[in-house]
Amino acid sequence: MSKLMKELQRLASAQQAARPARAPTAPASARPNASPGPAHPPPPEGADGTLPIYQNPKPVLPFGPAAATGHDTVEAPIYRDPADETLPFQAPTGGPVWTTRRYAELCAELGLYPDRRAEILAARGLRSDAEHRTLASEWAARLAADPRENEVFKSYCARFREHLIGKVGR
Repeated sequence: MSKLMKELQRLASAQQAARPARAPTAPASARPNASPGPAHPPPPEGADGTLPIYQNPKPVLPFGPAAATGHDTVEAPIYRDPADETLPFQAPTGGPVWTTRRYAELCAELGLYPDRRAEILAARGLRSDAEHRTLASEWAARLAADPRENEVFKSYCARFREHLIGKVGR
């Protein structure tokens, strides 16, 4: 036998010796007042030993059309019209939401690449120059009314402009 096998046998023996010994138990028949367990009553006459399957007469989830009509299925709409509700990232008109950062990025990009104006406007979700003029006038009023937001806007413009110039220089 190899040294490894002898060591494993020695460890197994030591582990068994370390376990506490169990007290021997007597069989149930040798114990005083031992009962063999609960007595089962005999089955009723005509019983074949199987139980019928339980069927709940009510729907498990009693809501929707199934509860009202008694049908087993509930119909759900397959198509949902996007005009029914406004998502948190979509303006009620269906256009994009313009954050200060997003508008600053647009302005910086248009300032650096005026020859690509149509492409930039389309990529930002603006369909025409008229939409851009409306957006620009709204933001001009907003930035004039809030000097703090105007400073944030200028900061975003400068950072994005530097980012774009850095991309071109790489």
